[in-house]
Amino acid sequence: MAYSKPNTFADGTTLLATEVQGNVDALRVYLHDGIVQADLLASQWVDTRHVQPPRYDAITGLQHGVTGYQGGQSSGALVQLQFSTSYLTGAGFGTSLAAWRRVPTTSFDLDLRRDAKCLLHWAVEVESGPDDVPAVTGRTPAVGDRYAYFAPYVATLDAAGRNVLDAQEVKNNPDGFNSTAPLGADRPYTPANGYGRRTGVLAFERSAGTRTTCGLCTWTQIDRSAVVNWSVALEVWYL
Repeated sequence: MAYSKPNTFADGTTLLATEVQGNVDALRVYLHDGIVQADLLASQWVDTRHVQPPRYDAITGLQHGVTGYQGGQSSGALVQLQFSTSYLTGAGFGTSLAAWRRVPTTSFDLDLRRDAKCLLHWAVEVESGPDDVPAVTGRTPAVGDRYAYFAPYVATLDAAGRNVLDAQEVKNNPDGFNSTAPLGADRPYTPANGYGRRTGVLAFERSAGTRTTCGLCTWTQIDRSAVVNWSVALEVWYL
């Protein structure tokens, strides 16, 4: 159906801000939810210049319109490796500095204009280890007890703990390396140890006027874990 403004104004009538805003709000809803083909005929008033297009950020893969955000990014058709390492986080980095760290390139900045509800969909495919460095008291656990954890985060990494945001783990490939040919890991990654594909969804709400960063983070006890494939997608709708 055609746009019908909720408030009309007669000559000489004092304009009220609430009524003018009501018309603007109704038009916004119509342009993004109520347009039908008949409204776009040549005989109708609406033209392409009346429709506000969303803003698209090609780097982050996000589209921002008047009703919210949508979009995402992934490792794509070709493998785009990211990494997790205990040299920067986790038990191997020392107890006092065992902080969570971002998984590179998996984060988004949201400039929210209204109160919003958000869904963060994520997935990772990880190959961990072998980490056969001898255990050091107070710094690294036994070789067979090492894990890499992955979780989504919102705004701050401090709240990402292994239990707070349902972090999911990938175990170390503990068998070490062959010392003779063929060189490489002694045990394939695809059996029980060393490989994991993890997925999840995080729902959260944010207030209008806030700039929020969200994405994936990691905490690990393994010296090296390769994030072979990954994807992050956002659904954000304004209330």
